[in-house]
Amino acid sequence: MCEYCENGKSIELSNDSAKSYWFIVRKNGKVRLYCKMGESESGNAYGIEISNCPMCGRKLENDNVTTEQ
Repeated sequence: MCEYCENGKSIELSNDSAKSYWFIVRKNGKVRLYCKMGESESGNAYGIEISNCPMCGRKLENDNVTTEQ
């Protein structure tokens, strides 16, 4: 079981000046890898459409993605 595409775990990256959070989102019939920039997960966001989990490689379809943020 993948913690990222099946359990909604986010990836937090940070450096001296900023933090970013990456997570998989199902929205409007598409699966996207979203990035939120800022000090919290409520910062500015952008997403790219994906078809496979970047962590485990599993094919993602709307019926097997459980995260919605």
